[in-house]
Order: sequence, then structure tokens, then C-alpha cells
Amino acid sequence: MSKRVSQRLDEMRPIQRTSDASGFFANWSGGIQAIKADEHQWRILPVLTGGRPCANGFYSKAEMQQFLIERGVQFVGFENVSWTNGSYTSSWSPRIPGRTNFLRGPANLWRSISSNIRQIRIQPLLDKLDEPTEEGLAAILDARTEPERLAQSIGLSLRNMDISVRGIFEFYHEELTNLLAHGHTNGTRSASMRDQVLFAHIHAFFLHLGSARDYLATLIAFRLERSAHKTDSLAKLLEVTRLIDVDRDPLLAMLSSQGYITQHQKKPSQLQQAGWLAKATDQRNELTHRRTYGDVFIEKAGHLTVIDEEAGLFRYTRPMGGSYPASDVFDAILTHYAKANELFCAAAETTKYNTSILTITDDDIVCEEEQK
Repeated sequence: MSKRVSQRLDEMRPIQRTSDASGFFANWSGGIQAIKADEHQWRILPVLTGGRPCANGFYSKAEMQQFLIERGVQFVGFENVSWTNGSYTSSWSPRIPGRTNFLRGPANLWRSISSNIRQIRIQPLLDKLDEPTEEGLAAILDARTEPERLAQSIGLSLRNMDISVRGIFEFYHEELTNLLAHGHTNGTRSASMRDQVLFAHIHAFFLHLGSARDYLATLIAFRLERSAHKTDSLAKLLEVTRLIDVDRDPLLAMLSSQGYITQHQKKPSQLQQAGWLAKATDQRNELTHRRTYGDVFIEKAGHLTVIDEEAGLFRYTRPMGGSYPASDVFDAILTHYAKANELFCAAAETTKYNTSILTITDDDIVCEEEQK
């Protein structure tokens, strides 16, 4: 038996913790970012100045937005980050087409729906508890109704989609900064082991988009009094619904009015996917079942594209091949992202469920356990 290795006490160094801080960012396509410097001033980065990537400014919020929109850059979302006692937190507010207030994205709305349904369900049960325990509370909280469960799953899937988009943006931003720093501004293609991170985020985006779509379809099935466990995808929902069912539920009617489901071409009494939703589903199937992003030559490297050479503004570009070729994969994903955000915000409001923010008071705290 080998001798046990003893603890080494030659040197003990405390692990550094980040001091309390916060930041607010506006993230744009191509990896471009705007940082809020104070209440009325913004910086844009990276811009090439003197052969180096820099942050320039200052712009008002309106000037920053106009400067980038005029140069053909797409807004992705706002990000608020903070460190408190060394702990990092981040919140994400995506662009929602047709709206100017992005404070509450679709993920927030659906999580609120689930929380409000849960609160109405559990309050009478909690009131009857004489001595609440963690096990007793867990049993009550986990005995969810189908709308509560499905709304939570939609919210989690949408939040995971946000995280995937944020991850793609971070990859683009770092590649843009690094390539500018190394002077690779002539369109030279570049690849590295870091590309695996991009491939993973793209794969995850389409997985979570499909999950949110199928959870919504399952909710519609439940509202139509069909088995939510047997009808657990959009494909299965369309198998068991007919054209006459469209007006039976506002969610199904909304999908029809937006052109996302329509009369089946070969079976007139049945329904089929259409429009953007059909394209998104097929592209999802390609990139999660038929192949993975990054497996064709054109997708294996990215490069910088000049936006405004005089202003030192460049963007990172990564092409996409396959059945849905695009000059930039992030721009293509942002099209799906915007459509999905628009759809799920409208769907949350169409359900007539309560989307207001749940507030917790001292009276709502029924069990406290000291952490040892």
C-alpha cells in the first residue's frame, strides 16, 4: 500500500475575490459592444485606433444606437452584470421586435406565469402547515399543475436560449478584439481550438429553441383537453388537431394568424407548420440531427469584415453552409432569436395567465433553516 500524501503547507495563498462592481452593456452583432460609462455617456468597443483595439466615446444612448444602426449592425440585447461579495450575477434583456421596452423578455414572462400559478395553488396548502419542513415544502412545490410545469419549462428553455446567444456574442467579441490586436484586418480567415465553444453554443441554441416550441405545443394540447404526456411536441400536436380546432384555443389561433401553422397541403382537414416556424424547425433538425455546425469547410474559420474603415469599425464574420447558407451564422441566428422572442412574448399575453412580477413579503416565508 502506497504512503498517503500529506497536505503541503509550504505556501498558502488566499484566492482573490472580485471587489463589488457592476456594468451595463448593449451588445450588437459582429461582436461589437457598447458600455454605459455613466447615466448619459456610452463607449463603443472595439474600434481600431493607432493599430490597436480601443474603446471610444463618448456618445449619448441615442447617438450610440444611431451610429451603429446607420452602419448596419443589429442590436442583440442588454446585459447587466454585477459582483457582490465576490459572487457574479448577470441578467439579459433581448431585443423584441415591435417593442421599445426590453426590461422583461419572454423568459421572464413565462417564469412569472408559472410563479403566479404556483402561488395560488400552494397558498392554501401552506396555510394548513403547522410545522413546515423542507421535505413537506418540497412535496407541495413539486406537485405542479400542467400549466405551471409547462410555463416553467418554456421559461427555462427561453432563458437557456438567451445564454446560448450571449455565449455566441462573447465568442464574436473576443475574436473581433483579438484579430484587431493582431492586425488581421484584411479578411484573412482564422480558426483555433476555441471554435469548439462557438459550435457548442450554436448547437445549444437550436436545441433550446425546439424545446420551447414543443413545450408551448404541449401546453396547447393540455388546453385542448388532450394528454400533455402523449402530445409532447409540435409534431404530435399537429397530428391530433384539425383545422376546426384552430378557434378552440387562442394560442392555436395566434399561431394560425401569424402564419406559423396552416392548412395541410395534401390533407385539407389537418394542419402543418408554415412560414418562419417551419424554416426554423427544419434548420434545427439539420443542425441537431442531420449534421453539426462546423462540419463543412466554409464554417471552419472566421474573418474580419470592415464596416467603417475611417471610424475603425470592424465586425467578426463566420459563414454558414449547408441547406441554409448565410454570410454570417450569428446574423442568421439573430433572425430566429428575434422571431422567437416576438412569438413567445405574444403567446404569454395570449394565454390570459397572470404575467405580473410575483412579490414576496415576510408573511410568505414559511420555513427557515440555518445553514451550518
